[in-house]
Amino acid sequence: MKKMFSLLIVLVILFTCATPAFAAKNCTCGNYPLVVVSGMNTFPTVIDKGKPTERQVWPPVFDAKSLVSKALKTVLTTKPQADYDYLADLLIPVARDLLEPMACNADGSSKYDVTVPQFSGSAKECPDMLGPERISEFSILREGVERLGASHVYFYNYSFRLDPIEHAKELNALIQKVKAETGHSKVNLVPCSMGGIQTMAYLAEYGSKDINTVAFLSSTFYGALAASDAFSKRIVIYKDLFTGTIPHYLPEEIKGIALPIIEELDRRGMIDVFTLFVNDLLSSIIDKVFDELMTDIFVTMPGFWALVQPEDYEACKKDLLDPVKHKKLIKRIDYMHENVNMKREKILKDTLKSGTKVFVFTHYNGSGFPVYESSLKMGDGLVECYNSSGGAYLADANETLPKGYKQAKTACGHNHLSKDRIVDASTCVLPEYTWFFKNTPHVGCYLGDEQSAFLFKLLSMKQQPSVQTKGLYPQFVEVVDGKLIAL
Repeated sequence: MKKMFSLLIVLVILFTCATPAFAAKNCTCGNYPLVVVSGMNTFPTVIDKGKPTERQVWPPVFDAKSLVSKALKTVLTTKPQADYDYLADLLIPVARDLLEPMACNADGSSKYDVTVPQFSGSAKECPDMLGPERISEFSILREGVERLGASHVYFYNYSFRLDPIEHAKELNALIQKVKAETGHSKVNLVPCSMGGIQTMAYLAEYGSKDINTVAFLSSTFYGALAASDAFSKRIVIYKDLFTGTIPHYLPEEIKGIALPIIEELDRRGMIDVFTLFVNDLLSSIIDKVFDELMTDIFVTMPGFWALVQPEDYEACKKDLLDPVKHKKLIKRIDYMHENVNMKREKILKDTLKSGTKVFVFTHYNGSGFPVYESSLKMGDGLVECYNSSGGAYLADANETLPKGYKQAKTACGHNHLSKDRIVDASTCVLPEYTWFFKNTPHVGCYLGDEQSAFLFKLLSMKQQPSVQTKGLYPQFVEVVDGKLIAL
């Protein structure tokens, strides 16, 4: 009896001592912790991290003036009859030297010791994750710190080249760590840009039991037309590359000299002639470029295969991959294609059925980088709105839907046509939960602006937010000087 009484006393003491520890794990702040999933290359990619040979490899670091000078010299010294193979033989090795460090092996694994920053703790332990304020992911993280506290804000960064299924394992491990560290049973997940396809892989593999809300921001959760066009060899150079895009990225010190020259060349029609020349060149050497450059560097990247549209996937795979040499890569990307991209609608619907809230922010009224066929599709400059909205039907850039156009789907009884006659949102996978922001930068949600405040308002809602919910902004909105204006 004494032994039993003594054992009981010990158990009571242990339980009394342990209770505060268990209680400390259950946070009662009322705000779910925030996990932001990075877009493509939010932080630079480096090779040989921590070694004397460490250097940035993506975005590539090069002397722009020297590169342009070499390219012009090559073009000007090419035979008058345009010996395109000769030109390709000169330029492809230059591009290979620049891009080779990013290459993957034939099985889809990284060929070199290439890494991106990883953050295992919260913004409190890892303040470096907050980065420059005016980049969207960092703005969202900073807004989260102000609203939730640094201990409730986390960032998942990854190598955009590699397999989203492998990233799903890493993301799941981080989410479990967040739950344990914060004392919350669930997290709010905010995938930005290419983080959308990483999150779809996570939902396919692990479900949404640990997620309170998923907020897709300008994301690739429906892939990217740019990836399909690239792997389908639908490479087309549009005139705007030379009259708009390249001038925009010129160093300020030479813009003043270059812009008048470009304008004069355009006035004389020489930009049009040069654009025709470049497209003729590309059509002649595209197969050679893939055989000698693209296949060994970009085609072996599982991350890009994850973005290829389902309708293009099999044709691209047949054209670009060798069944023997790329056997392991094919097995890897087939898994992603069959279990994620071919089931994306079911994944999202199952996520909603489980009680997890889902909403989408997509941006429109821009166009893509003018080097691929679909770049004239409506988008935000980086991702086509069709993909970032989950299937909206849109007019092409700088155009409107035909006069008298009626929305494609009417079963819900709601109007999903934009007043500017650019967007039919009825064809979206989640038409009631998708907001469209006009003339807004990719991802957006800058620190302190109303779009960011709206994002966090939706994340805090206990019920599924909808474009029909009273007190919320309607489906179509414009951001002007940080303010939201209903359209």
